[in-house]
Amino acid sequence: MKISNFERDLKPLKGYLPQYAESITEKRKYGKYNCPLCGSGTRENGTPAFHLYKDNVKAHCFSCGFDGSIIDLYLAVNQMEFTRENVAHAINELSEEFHLNSQGTYTSAS
Repeated sequence: MKISNFERDLKPLKGYLPQYAESITEKRKYGKYNCPLCGSGTRENGTPAFHLYKDNVKAHCFSCGFDGSIIDLYLAVNQMEFTRENVAHAINELSEEFHLNSQGTYTSAS
């Protein structure tokens, strides 16, 4: 995987974490979300523990401890390991979901 290609293709996705979070879980009071991984906030009177950092490029769950980017969240939700191929798949899928104009399909080739 060429780092420059990875950084180039990941950069436009960084700002889409709020939209991705809202597409996979429910936004609740005080800007927190139900956790798409552990379910925090989904039980009766449950307090959501999943939130986005102010820069909207990382998320954190105070219940299960998840901490990561839009790519990390995609991989975790889809129960995929962090490999070159899976990161490439995540970039392609998220780029398609958010209709980002890309230079073509991202591959993990070096």
